[in-house]
Amino acid sequence: MLAPEFLNVLCVDDQASMRSIVRTMLRGWGIRQVKEAGDGLEGLKILTKEDISVIITDWNMPKVNGMKLFKAVTKNPTLNKI
Repeated sequence: MLAPEFLNVLCVDDQASMRSIVRTMLRGWGIRQVKEAGDGLEGLKILTKEDISVIITDWNMPKVNGMKLFKAVTKNPTLNKI
């Protein structure tokens, strides 16, 4: 397992206030690299460009919801180890 300072977390939520709460919580645990996405579609775009260690996602979002994001990640051989 990576030490917190080496984790790169993707937080996917359609509410900016919730992303802010998650970011604050993660920083309290020593995690400094947090990317944010407003929906699953935006999250998928980030996943193709960034080396992400952990995904924290909301379930109910517009465009691509959390379940569709999860399914897309698990079906993709380059992402399914996240």
